[in-house]
Parts: sequence; C-alpha cells; structure tokens
Amino acid sequence: MTFTENASKEIIKIMIRDGLSPETHAVRMGVKGGGCSGFTYTLDFDNKQRKFDMLYESHGLNILVDKKSNLYIKETEIDW
Repeated sequence: MTFTENASKEIIKIMIRDGLSPETHAVRMGVKGGGCSGFTYTLDFDNKQRKFDMLYESHGLNILVDKKSNLYIKETEIDW
C-alpha cells in the first residue's frame, strides 16, 4: 500500500488544512461490499490503530488498513 510522493504531499496538505497532524493521524483505507456493483473503496482520516490494522508508511504519510481490506488493496499505489 503506497501513495506516490505527489499524492502524499497533497494528502498532508489536506490534513493540515483540516487541523490534523500527519504525526498523530493516518489515512484509513478500506474495502466494503458494494452489492451488485462490486466493492466500495473507503478513504478517511483516523488517529487510532485498531487491533487488526496493518500500518504502512509512504513519503511521510501513515496508512491504516484492516487485515480483511488489506487482502484486496495491499499492492495498490495511489497517485494524485
């Protein structure tokens, strides 16, 4: 799970704009069943790592993914 350097910089800008610190908050990514159209991908900010979360770091940005979602998005790279 990675973000390109450009994507990381833009996400960090958004976090700071919204009053969140990249040192205390992470991007939480996930996958949810979306019914007949397949999966729904989620992206949010979170400041708590849960028991079954995987933690990744990409260009100064922490990324949290639950183990189940990780099966589907573990090799994903996000660009901006």
